[in-house]
Amino acid sequence: MNILFWENNGFVAVVLNPYYLPISPQSYATTVTKNTGGIITGEGISCGNDCSENYLSGGQKILTITPEMGYQISSVTGCDIYSSGQCTLNINSAKNINVVFAVVPTPPLAPNGLSAIYSSKNKRVSLRWNDNSNNEIGFRLEKKEYGARTSWVQIATLGPGIINYVDSTESSVSYRVRAYNEYGNSGYSNEASVNVIRKFTDHISAYAVKLLE
Repeated sequence: MNILFWENNGFVAVVLNPYYLPISPQSYATTVTKNTGGIITGEGISCGNDCSENYLSGGQKILTITPEMGYQISSVTGCDIYSSGQCTLNINSAKNINVVFAVVPTPPLAPNGLSAIYSSKNKRVSLRWNDNSNNEIGFRLEKKEYGARTSWVQIATLGPGIINYVDSTESSVSYRVRAYNEYGNSGYSNEASVNVIRKFTDHISAYAVKLLE
């Protein structure tokens, strides 16, 4: 209730008004929505789990947006002011904040465990390696013949998840492989080599062919 005062001929009268009701401060709801990849925290909010809170009108509240490892903030809407993971709200109306996290773009992990087994019967090399990533578009396989002046040459582009390849060779060679995606190449695997020993008759045949040319 409120109290009324007035003065009449030097006397002060006091009247209590039993019908007066104080005005309660207005409160507004703030609701946060998000996808997987991070949390949003602030006074009364830990989203994650608790994604809404009622705030009394007046002043400001700040929500902090924190990506999890391997994620980044893609977009934030609904803030009155947004800067570097800080969402500032003017508490004068209901607020709906939406945060979208995205995977940090990274090249795939390098394959390893590359092995090369040579079959002299059909002159083929069976190659096999370990796939250590889950975001590759594919693999690029390279080989280099023995010799000081030789260089690596790409011989195959393979799809995702493929971990073997068969090559043919009549000379000693080394192989290496790497994964790739839209963000770049991985590092190279270990090198795997095969040492092809040609028979003496092969050398004679090659020499005879050269004499006939």
